Amino acid sequence: MMDTEEHLELQSLSDHAGDDPDYDPATDTDSTLSDCDEMEYTCTPTVPQNVVEEQKFLVFESSLAELFVRCRKPTCLSKVISLQKSLFGSRLIVTTRCAAGCSSTWSSQPTLNKMGAGNLLLSAAVLFSGNTYTRLHDIADHLNMPIVGETQFYNIQKRYLFPVVNETWLSMQIAILDGLSTVDRIVMSGDGRCDSPGHCAKFMTYTLMDEEMGYITEFCVLSTADPNVKNSNAMEPMGLRKCLDSLQQFGINVAVLTTDRHVTIRKIMRLEYSSITHQFDVWHLVKSITKRLTALSKIKGNEPLFDWIQSINNHFWWCAESCNGDAEVLRERWQSVVYHTAGIHSWSDKKHFHTCRHDPLSDEDRKGISWLRVGSPSHDALQKVVQDKTVLKDLGHVTMFCHTGQLEVYHSMLLKYAPKRQHFSYAGMVCRTQLAAIDHNYHLGRKQATTHSGEKRYNVVYPKTSSHSKNWVAKTIKQRKEYPYRADMMKDVVAMRMLGLSKSNPQLPPVKPNTAPIEKVSKCDVVEKTTLHTRFSCHKQR
Repeated sequence: MMDTEEHLELQSLSDHAGDDPDYDPATDTDSTLSDCDEMEYTCTPTVPQNVVEEQKFLVFESSLAELFVRCRKPTCLSKVISLQKSLFGSRLIVTTRCAAGCSSTWSSQPTLNKMGAGNLLLSAAVLFSGNTYTRLHDIADHLNMPIVGETQFYNIQKRYLFPVVNETWLSMQIAILDGLSTVDRIVMSGDGRCDSPGHCAKFMTYTLMDEEMGYITEFCVLSTADPNVKNSNAMEPMGLRKCLDSLQQFGINVAVLTTDRHVTIRKIMRLEYSSITHQFDVWHLVKSITKRLTALSKIKGNEPLFDWIQSINNHFWWCAESCNGDAEVLRERWQSVVYHTAGIHSWSDKKHFHTCRHDPLSDEDRKGISWLRVGSPSHDALQKVVQDKTVLKDLGHVTMFCHTGQLEVYHSMLLKYAPKRQHFSYAGMVCRTQLAAIDHNYHLGRKQATTHSGEKRYNVVYPKTSSHSKNWVAKTIKQRKEYPYRADMMKDVVAMRMLGLSKSNPQLPPVKPNTAPIEKVSKCDVVEKTTLHTRFSCHKQR
């Protein structure tokens, strides 16, 4: 007996052959399919035994009805007189009865212990790709396409998907930490990320990244529903402690930690982790200086200062990079900017740094520069920022030229898995953070993409956030990501369903059911109170 897939394939080829006796499927140039797509669909001789690797197709109801015109039994082939369809999520079951009295049942997908494989795999694909059920339901609703039910999706997510993702992350983390345990001097960068764009975050994710290799080594998700968390502002310091303590339990001794300029974290690092050298992210300090200079340049009389802001930023980066870990040299180089902007390129009141390091300027070069006159309002404003006590004190924390830019890029990618305008459960937030960390760690070291001729690919863009350097910039285009680990996780999900394999869920602290400071009252009371105290009802009572 010929397989159904082979029968359908041969039938489609015979239809072409009836129109043109010289038809060759390899030379078909149908505009609706590329050559690669057609070769992939028509040249697969067998169907994989694994439901994960098996191809899935979008079939229209009218096309599906053509398969049930005759009895499916090869010895009968009588006309079908009754047809009944049953839906179980995305799984369709068709029961037919022919004129000869034969009855048969057909399922659109195989079953995994009485569950449709499509329901299980579709749920896994939604989570593993960083999507949400709401988005999938919206797409399916537009297509009028039945999918797995919402309740079943979240049950599958809790029972199968969360444990698989958790053990995949733990196995990756253990491998990374085993490699770091042999490193003598480990430099980490840490930063917190809230789950909402405002100041009322429910979850805070604190992440530690190895600066040299770029791996996410540890993270901690905290919730304001946790009784041990006082408020959202207390979550970042608490997350830092949990991450550092966790690494110490793994035997990882952090030598340097780079963070932002969070005041509480400064105190924690100074008092509780004095053995770790605490550094500030250079970009955060430059951003603070730029913000102050920009505000001062908008004051009347300080307009000439605006044209120097980008150069002052570049000068700060050069100072931090070239100070060789000497805080005093860094301060002197940074303070020299008040001389250079005034057209003074040598001085004698410093101990280590006496002249500018740029080439001598010709008279023609000097004419094209708007120097800040000493004693002018713009120069005084610059000197006020440069000599600020807080800035000079913080320079001692940027001597190693550390920055958390790669961690900021990771946080941007995390939005794919846990967008800030979408609410998730505590376990869902942890799982999606694990998926983001797996994605980041797996794709480290991607090379730059090239054209067919071997030329490196770039994307020329105009930075919308640039306010001082209004120039087009070229950004490298990296090779396309590949996700073989997703297929492995989906196979683990199938194994859990079929073989009853057990995997562990992440250990989460007990939290309150909600973040409200008062107990939840009955729905009827809230509705009655709300309807009685509307704006219009109060006005009517007056």
